[in-house]
Amino acid sequence: AVTVTMWLTPLCASKLVMLDPYCNLNDLDLEVMRYQPNFWICIPVFYKVLMKSKRLPEDYSMKHLLLAGSGADTLNNKQIGQIKKFLKDHGCEATFGTGYGQSEGGSTFTIPCPAVPLTDTCCGMPMPAVVLSIFDNETGEEVGYGEIGEICKTGVGNMLGYQDEKMT
Repeated sequence: AVTVTMWLTPLCASKLVMLDPYCNLNDLDLEVMRYQPNFWICIPVFYKVLMKSKRLPEDYSMKHLLLAGSGADTLNNKQIGQIKKFLKDHGCEATFGTGYGQSEGGSTFTIPCPAVPLTDTCCGMPMPAVVLSIFDNETGEEVGYGEIGEICKTGVGNMLGYQDEKMT
């Protein structure tokens, strides 16, 4: 889901999507400097590789990044702070966001908004013909903004089956 989200974002921004499946993880720094991507797969190990790089100049500008964030693997608050400082020190102006557990939402029922920094969400805006709501797990009642619950949606992007349910 993280990969799909990172495909949708550049496509929604009318950007060229380049796949680099044979990039050695240890050469990620060289690839970032070579291609200067606007978007990339937002997983913690990529940041760790860049932060440990001896080849990435201290004054290298990452202004080319229009989106910065993390999903797919956990980061604690200290690690998030270190990544934010690294990006800021390298001129990245994108707002750093996290999206644990919402990657599917980012790729199946929302549209990324690369021109508008997301500061209190990670998914984007709902796609047309999609209805979203959050429900309390115990009562089944709809909850208000900012309350914890189960994300439920209906619309054109519904999967045919999930969690061992038969596909119809």
